[in-house]
Amino acid sequence: HFHSRYPREWCTSLLNSVSFKTLHQQVFEAILNHASEEALAKVQKSINQHNEKLEARCKKLSGDMVKMRKTIDATKQKRERYFDSLLNGSFTPAERKRINAKIDEFEIEEKQLQATCYKLEFERDSHQDKILSISSFKQALAEFKVNHEAMTDDELHRWLHTNIAKITVSEQEVKIDFKALMPK
Repeated sequence: HFHSRYPREWCTSLLNSVSFKTLHQQVFEAILNHASEEALAKVQKSINQHNEKLEARCKKLSGDMVKMRKTIDATKQKRERYFDSLLNGSFTPAERKRINAKIDEFEIEEKQLQATCYKLEFERDSHQDKILSISSFKQALAEFKVNHEAMTDDELHRWLHTNIAKITVSEQEVKIDFKALMPK
C-alpha cells in the first residue's frame, strides 16, 4: 500500500491519476537517479556554491570578531590605566569621582563590545552549521541502492522518513528533496 511507505504530506499532486505501483516505481527511480555520477557532480557543484557563500560570510564574521576583540583589549587597557592612576596618584574627591566615572564608562563599553562579539560568534557558528557535505547524502543513497529491494515496508518507511524531506509528483517528474541537502 502506497501510504504505508510514504507519509501523505510528502506526496502531492497527481495521486489519483497514477497507480500506486507505478508511482512507487517512479519514486524509487527518482531516488536512484540521484546516485549517477552526473547527478552527484551536480549535487556537489550546488553544495560547493552553497558552502562558498557561507564560508565567505564566516570568514568576514571571524575578521570582524578579531577586530572586536582588539577593541575590547584596548578598552580594557584604558580602564586598567585609569585604575593604575587611582592607585598611584593623589587626587581630590572630585577628580576621583571623574576617574571612577571614566572607569565605569570603559566597563560598560567593554560589556557592550563583548555582547556584540558574542552576537558575531553566534552568527558565524549558525552559518557554519549550515555548511553541507555530500558524504551523508552519498551514504544514504548507497544504502538505498544496495538494500531497497530487500527492505521491509517498515525499513523502507524508516529510510524514507530519515532521508527524504519531500516528494513532489507532477505530470513531468517526481522531485525528491533530500534532508542531507537542506541547510539546517
